[in-house]
Amino acid sequence: MRANWKWATTTGLGAIAFTITSGSASAFFPPILASTPDPITITQPPPVAPIIVAPVPPTPVVVPPILIEPVPVLPPVVVPPVPPPPFVPPVVPVVPQTLPPTCPCTCVPNVPQTVPEPTTILSGLIGLAAVAGNAARRRRAK
Repeated sequence: MRANWKWATTTGLGAIAFTITSGSASAFFPPILASTPDPITITQPPPVAPIIVAPVPPTPVVVPPILIEPVPVLPPVVVPPVPPPPFVPPVVPVVPQTLPPTCPCTCVPNVPQTVPEPTTILSGLIGLAAVAGNAARRRRAK
């Protein structure tokens, strides 16, 4: 009898969690839809007479004349002069400046607020309820 109660509790909690969070649960467990396929009828096409195509005569091969051209004369290679080294300005030491604070010390920093997903909150509450029920059952048994 005790084993059946555990199965019933587990099944009930699972069904409640699935019902409440069915939007995200359907992504993992898509619904199974019963469908009956439509009857398929296959019909034979009427016989077609074979099409006879006469072969195309080959095109004549024309060889273009071969022309011999003289070797082109290339201009002489000119190497440009080397540019002067780049100008590097002298290093000037930077003096730190003290700036007055723009915000008084009483301001609160802007911290982003995050909100959990509703499904996470519901699943957590269901889990806490299951743990609390288990603890209450154990206390009753003692």
